[in-house]
Amino acid sequence: MGIRQRAGWPRATGTVEQDAMLNCICVFRCVTRTGACSRCAKMSRHQVDEEVRSKLAALEVGHQNEIQRTVSAFARLQKYAESRKR
Repeated sequence: MGIRQRAGWPRATGTVEQDAMLNCICVFRCVTRTGACSRCAKMSRHQVDEEVRSKLAALEVGHQNEIQRTVSAFARLQKYAESRKR
């Protein structure tokens, strides 16, 4: 017997929006009755892990771009310094 089939739990109504709302209600009841919903916790952790990976990748790209700009600026300074010596 599924969680939503138990007596006293909301039943599916047919529309996607209403079913989504009922799923939220069922999850809320699960969390409030047990203190934690491991499925929700795992989904949340997975989402956090993906967000951290994404932000880390963006930071790495930004860092590499900054390194390239610094190297380029240093090369321009060296060229300028050599041209001033002549």
